[in-house]
Amino acid sequence: MTGQDLLLKDELGNILRVLGTDREGGAELQAEDGSQHRHDPQSVEAAFEDGGPMSAVLCVRGQFLDPRGQLSARYVCRMHFHAGLREVRVFYTPV
Repeated sequence: MTGQDLLLKDELGNILRVLGTDREGGAELQAEDGSQHRHDPQSVEAAFEDGGPMSAVLCVRGQFLDPRGQLSARYVCRMHFHAGLREVRVFYTPV
């Protein structure tokens, strides 16, 4: 792993490196032992937490599964949208 890799910790404290995205648009992770973990599309929940005429916050929650299909990590992704701006602020939090 290089210093430029995006790293996450799973629920057991293992380090996971973000590899990229899979065919469904979810992230793929690789553990230190080389095993690959995929997002669980069945676990994704999305809801607006805050919204108004000028801004909105979309919260997406989901999880990753290890190669045996067991839960390995959860995440929360909040996207902040503002009227008149093309940019979206994204906060990704492993939980």
